[in-house]
Amino acid sequence: MGIPAGSLNQRVSILHNVEAGQDSFGAQQTDWQVLTTIWANVLFKNGSQMMNANREQSDLVASVRVRLNKNIKSDMRLQYRNDVYDIHSIFPSQDRSYMDIVIKTINPETEA
Repeated sequence: MGIPAGSLNQRVSILHNVEAGQDSFGAQQTDWQVLTTIWANVLFKNGSQMMNANREQSDLVASVRVRLNKNIKSDMRLQYRNDVYDIHSIFPSQDRSYMDIVIKTINPETEA
């Protein structure tokens, strides 16, 4: 079945966490680096407001459709334009020609 090339009209980068040496105390440092840049179709679904520790926090969720890429994992991040998102889940299509990646705004408490 496949996915029409014309529908993949936006560029996204997949980021992975790599070791970046040690700090002055000897603790391991990590950094997010671009693994690959690919064509995608980005669809923002909702922007719900959530209450978290007596403060309002925006929780933005989007779906990103890309050609199937087995190197993309849910512990990675996705950069779209100038914003970086956590990859929440990955759903391959039934025919394995593409996959939908669900992304969410990065939670500051889990920021590495």
